[in-house]
Amino acid sequence: MAGEGHSILYWDPTVSTPCSLLILIHGGPHNLFHVSFNGDVAYYTKHGFAVLVSNYRGSAGFGEHYLHALCGHMGDVELADVLSAIDHVMEGKEVKVDPERVFAMGSSYGGYIVMGLVIRSTVVKVGVLCGLHDSACDSAQSRVESGDDGDGIGHGDVDASAGGLCSVQRCW
Repeated sequence: MAGEGHSILYWDPTVSTPCSLLILIHGGPHNLFHVSFNGDVAYYTKHGFAVLVSNYRGSAGFGEHYLHALCGHMGDVELADVLSAIDHVMEGKEVKVDPERVFAMGSSYGGYIVMGLVIRSTVVKVGVLCGLHDSACDSAQSRVESGDDGDGIGHGDVDASAGGLCSVQRCW
């Protein structure tokens, strides 16, 4: 499924070396990133990160059809949108990104999407999850325990030695 999200990439054009990429994922899912000053984005770009924010399908502000695109497709369309945006950034047309330094961070429903990125993508190296909603935790835990990497096919036990996501634990 090709991505159709609305994403914005921020970076410091004075940085000449390949930079780290931080993908910020909003919660909701019916929230959005506004095109306005964002202190977090300013902080990270000032410290040499390229920052990608994505208003994936299901985000508010892009019409009724866009808002309801998740119905029956949660865990699929929003991940396709974010992965498509990451692929575009990794092509390096706007900024050179170090492929070994790609991170994603999200809270609540955004944390659920971060887990999906870590499970389904080989590009995202680290995921930071903040304040996951219980339903997201329960869904992620059941997927991990069943060995489902999100493609709908059970793969047996997750092998912790393989470096994948091997447990989901509450941090609070």
